[in-house]
Amino acid sequence: MEKINFRVISLDSHPDKFSNFLVVNQDEYFNFQKFSAVDGVTLNREILIEKKIITPDLNYATGALGCAMSHLSLWHECVQSGEVLNICEDDAVFRHDLAFQMKDIFRQNPNFDIIYWGYNRDVNTAFEIPSLGECMAVFKQEAISNYDQLSSFRSSSNPFLLLRCLRIFGILCYSLSPNGAQKLIDSCLPLKPIVARDNWSNGLQFEQSFIFHNVGIDILMGVFFNKLLNAYLPFPPLAISLNTLGEPSTTQTPY
Repeated sequence: MEKINFRVISLDSHPDKFSNFLVVNQDEYFNFQKFSAVDGVTLNREILIEKKIITPDLNYATGALGCAMSHLSLWHECVQSGEVLNICEDDAVFRHDLAFQMKDIFRQNPNFDIIYWGYNRDVNTAFEIPSLGECMAVFKQEAISNYDQLSSFRSSSNPFLLLRCLRIFGILCYSLSPNGAQKLIDSCLPLKPIVARDNWSNGLQFEQSFIFHNVGIDILMGVFFNKLLNAYLPFPPLAISLNTLGEPSTTQTPY
């Protein structure tokens, strides 16, 4: 099988992160190339405002802004290359069969804009089940609380469904088409404050209201603009985050 290329977002100031990523995800079917993450402390917000990349009132934290610029750079690269780009962050852990599943899913779904192979498990994820409609799920994150359980996830071959994605949080691992990348660029820029509300039944005969604020690029992608995209996710996910095991990610958005 031909190798699948992945761009791995990782800060140069934390070289151990990328090294650990390679150890955890060693696989003969992947070719991992490090993408030097943008360090938010090096960014000049006035220049970004002048270039209409952000608005003056954008309230992204320093780390969130660096994270956004990293992903934006890769979106532009995807558009320029005209090819699907596979992107992940350096705390992602892949299931052992991810490469084979990706090949199969790409073949069956050639017109996708974005596929989220992994997403945060500590917040709600919404998707559409054919013939049943919209569904929301929240994982019990403590189910994976040690490295033995993480190893069990990596070696598992449990069945999953590829479903239309309605809302996710976290962009630890995804595949992006050039068309999807252009849609994201056109929709997201300039980065600006946005607020949205959504109501869902909590299963106990009353609705719960969710209010979402644009505090990171993953919120823009997975909450505000997902419905503009031909977006999918595997449920359960085929990648999870080491972030659940303690030390915070150096590339994910801090909330």
